Amino acid sequence: MSFGFTKKMRRYFSEVLPGFYYLDTYVFCNSSENILYGIQIDKTPHTYYVWSFNLPLYDEIEFIYLSFGERKLFRSRNSTEISIEEEGLRELISSQLELAKSRSSTQKFLENFEYLEHSKNPRHLKILSIAYFLSGQFVEAVRLAEKVISLSTDTVSGNYYRENRYIKNLLKGDFRLANEEIDLLICSSKYKLKLM
Repeated sequence: MSFGFTKKMRRYFSEVLPGFYYLDTYVFCNSSENILYGIQIDKTPHTYYVWSFNLPLYDEIEFIYLSFGERKLFRSRNSTEISIEEEGLRELISSQLELAKSRSSTQKFLENFEYLEHSKNPRHLKILSIAYFLSGQFVEAVRLAEKVISLSTDTVSGNYYRENRYIKNLLKGDFRLANEEIDLLICSSKYKLKLM
């Protein structure tokens, strides 16, 4: 069950998280690199679920998703509805934000999510390929791009135009054009997030 942030919650977040953005039940920040990070909070009468998440801006973002994240539960000891002042909730929110922040560099993102290289999901593989490319690990970037191609013949067609152009240029060996496609993906994602 989603809820909107109350004025009290917004005031709390603005005090402890200057420079963060709010959208519905998300609190997020654009790191110095190309990975957005933050938390998402769901509330029930006696529990909060606090997700930490990382969202690469070089993904063709259609919406904010939590694939690169982790959820923790906070259960109230009170029988009445819990609030942001409750002992332990603020600590959980802070620890989840720190976790997301710690994964917001390209290198740390790769270290934490490289297990997805074994995924059959072409989107995850494209994202990891781009992360490897941005970190200068071109052999790994090409290897994952080839894996994307081998998964399906239509993987490089369809809705993800810029990501697919990145894959095609990378496999042709044109790193300059592949890098330009990544820059366009990042600009597009930033633009879309401002519209949300």
